Amino acid sequence: MSTSTDRAVVLLLSWLGGLAGHYSGDYLVQRDCDAQRKQERNAAGRRALLRHVVTYALSLAGTRAVAYRVARTRVPLRAQVIAAVVEAVLHALIDDGRLLRRYAELVGKTRFHELADQGINGRSLLDQAAHLGVQLPIGAAMTAVVAGLATSSAGPLDLVPAPEPAGGDRSRNGETAALGQIRSVSKCADLE
Repeated sequence: MSTSTDRAVVLLLSWLGGLAGHYSGDYLVQRDCDAQRKQERNAAGRRALLRHVVTYALSLAGTRAVAYRVARTRVPLRAQVIAAVVEAVLHALIDDGRLLRRYAELVGKTRFHELADQGINGRSLLDQAAHLGVQLPIGAAMTAVVAGLATSSAGPLDLVPAPEPAGGDRSRNGETAALGQIRSVSKCADLE
């Protein structure tokens, strides 16, 4: 398999896994109280945004890891971590709301941004467009590029099953730990 094909496989898997992780993290995992408070300009709002970004990043990383494993594609941990950090920062910038509002003002979409009528929410649609059209492609491309750099000296990506660690499948334990982290912040107890 050629290096460009390897990069294309990682790009595709990262994008598809990222898409599943995005919807999971933004809609299934995000707490309602965090969604309501994350754009507040106070300590509670900053905590809500941070909690959301952390659980979102875990969701994204988890779904991508599953995609790589199912496809029997090894992606260097370094590539996965760099992409996760970049996407977490981009996600926070988008969900903070100020950058998106500024964009709407610059391109003449302020009325659409403020629209919240008859089942249409312009701010939410612009938010999702930024995540799906900017953040996810950057994260997927970043993963593919860094994975390509990491493997360029070692040869093409290894598209065979990863060996099982001694003592059983530890990846499931890691997945369980990540789910535990998501569950531990799922209660809206700090609504001060």
